[in-house]
Amino acid sequence: MSGWLLLAQAGRADKDPLRQPEVIWGTVALALALFAGAFIIWLVDRWRKRLGQQPAPVDELSEYRQMLEQGEITEEEYQRLRAKVSRRISRDVYSSPAPTVSSEEASSSTFPQRPTTPPNSPAPP
Repeated sequence: MSGWLLLAQAGRADKDPLRQPEVIWGTVALALALFAGAFIIWLVDRWRKRLGQQPAPVDELSEYRQMLEQGEITEEEYQRLRAKVSRRISRDVYSSPAPTVSSEEASSSTFPQRPTTPPNSPAPP
């Protein structure tokens, strides 16, 4: 509604809608909001792509082995790269918390529980 009023006043020289502070600040606010949204989308896209770029350790080791066989790297370089990957794997394994299961959850589990005593077996002869 206010947009129509601004356009209706456009005929008057003293009420040019493009020179009114409300229109100018509204346009600036809209432009800033669009730039902020584009920046946030760019950050999320960059974060998403960075997470997907890390190859699996098995693929990485296979690639290094292939490079060694083709003569692109030496045995020393291969051992160094292999140690680096194994350190990263062990760091990831030990840094992630192991899932804990309470005794109540374990007893209510859908999997059959292993008996704690051995089944009755015939006496040895």
